[in-house]
Amino acid sequence: MSKFHLGWFLGPGITIQGWNEPGFAPGYDWTKPDIFVDAARALERACFDVFILEDSSAVPYAYKGSMDFYLKHATMTPKFDPVMLTPYLIQATRHIGLAPTLTTTFYPPWLLARSLSTLDHFSSGRIAWNIVTATSDAAAQNYGLDKQIEHDLRYDMADEFVECVSQLWDAWEPDAVVMDEGTNTFIDPSKVKVVNFEGKFYKTRGPLNVPRSPQGRPVFIAPGNHDFCAPLSLYSRETQKARGMRPWSDNVIIFDKADFTAAYHPLRPDVAVVGRAFLQNVPTSERLLGKRISRPTADINLLLFHGSLDGYNREGAGKITAPFSREELISQGFSYTALGHYHSFNQILDDSATIRAAYAGSTAGRTLSEDGARYVLLGSVDSNGLIGEFEKVEVDPRRICVLDIDVTGADSPQMVSQIEREMAERECRPVDIVAVRLHGRVHKGATTSLVEQTFQGSYFHFRLFDRRLPDYDIENYDRRTVEGRFIEEMKKSIDSADTEESRKLWDHALYYGLDALLQGEVKPTYED
Repeated sequence: MSKFHLGWFLGPGITIQGWNEPGFAPGYDWTKPDIFVDAARALERACFDVFILEDSSAVPYAYKGSMDFYLKHATMTPKFDPVMLTPYLIQATRHIGLAPTLTTTFYPPWLLARSLSTLDHFSSGRIAWNIVTATSDAAAQNYGLDKQIEHDLRYDMADEFVECVSQLWDAWEPDAVVMDEGTNTFIDPSKVKVVNFEGKFYKTRGPLNVPRSPQGRPVFIAPGNHDFCAPLSLYSRETQKARGMRPWSDNVIIFDKADFTAAYHPLRPDVAVVGRAFLQNVPTSERLLGKRISRPTADINLLLFHGSLDGYNREGAGKITAPFSREELISQGFSYTALGHYHSFNQILDDSATIRAAYAGSTAGRTLSEDGARYVLLGSVDSNGLIGEFEKVEVDPRRICVLDIDVTGADSPQMVSQIEREMAERECRPVDIVAVRLHGRVHKGATTSLVEQTFQGSYFHFRLFDRRLPDYDIENYDRRTVEGRFIEEMKKSIDSADTEESRKLWDHALYYGLDALLQGEVKPTYED
């Protein structure tokens, strides 16, 4: 069996847990570290490798421009400092890695380097650094700025910050502490150097007054997405250097620039690849292929980029970034284009029906909208495009099967039979991830327990979404009753809703209200 690593990200940070939820213990003292100490111990027993402690530096005010909602509902606040919690977790554990979050935007490099080096000593080499740049204006204002520093500039600062603290950690050689009583020497002065780092954003003399820690430097954790331009990306040579990783070999080409650049195949000088890095926050007004892209002098020219094809509106397609049209792509004249962004297969043909570009899609479904088979694409290309058709290779045998079934009037055995028929039609297999969404009207007391018992354990994963609505008569009601007047007012709100989302919310509110009035209880039934 292949080895794999497990990490736990404490999403809401060091804050109150379970407030206003069923089972919240009145005696739980959320101002103490006990619950997080217990969590660290439990994760260590479960053989997790790392416990990542999220953080932020402000009481949010994004909703309606006010802090009221966040304070009233204990949302993202109060929040304690993860660096202060870490020593408690060190004391309570022996093996698990601990990763407090510290931002490059507001910490001074020397202070951060000293703090993490100290924790690495105290933990015998179990500290990681969750590197963030911070995002909110509220956080920036707490540190004396009017608003948050622009995204790309923050990442430029982070790049320099990582280099700065790395030099501080490297200022002590591993054997600098000698503790030689014969020569009365505790530290060999020749093995500790002044750093004198001076960059565009940061300046520090160094060295640290803390010896080199067991790891030398903490493990770097760089959250984010596949933005190859980001200085903290694993594709960044600077990050590889800082982590002591081997550099990419000469036959690996990384496009890490915002502009299109060209590279030749190391073994095929007649093949050139032109590409650019994926960029976050590309404006939809940018027509990526609106200008002519320079093509190298090669027999076969390949184009590689990340963007949104105009008119691609498959369910779950996601946001639009760097849009382009079929005509713009074909007119560039490249032999073939490999496209990234959308997670489903889609190909682009020229006027002669030759495949000139394709989205391969993701190799495994990640959400319920990404159902069906997923592939990698194999094919041969000449100067005029793809030769023939793609060979589609499934690298993960599991597929996501999503079934929407109307079970109005069906009892439990009939629901099972309907689901079995749908599963057979969709060819759902035991290795698949199956999601069944039940729709329709149901009488009070009709349950799905038989459905759960029948299908749980028969598939790699089975999930049931019960979206049935109670069989309330909302057309024939007595407006003299409380429920009648409630139905009448709610139907007015539904009819006046200006969006489908708003109409759905009012519709759910109607049924939740009738649940309360007629059944005496409300459960989160009508949403996933």
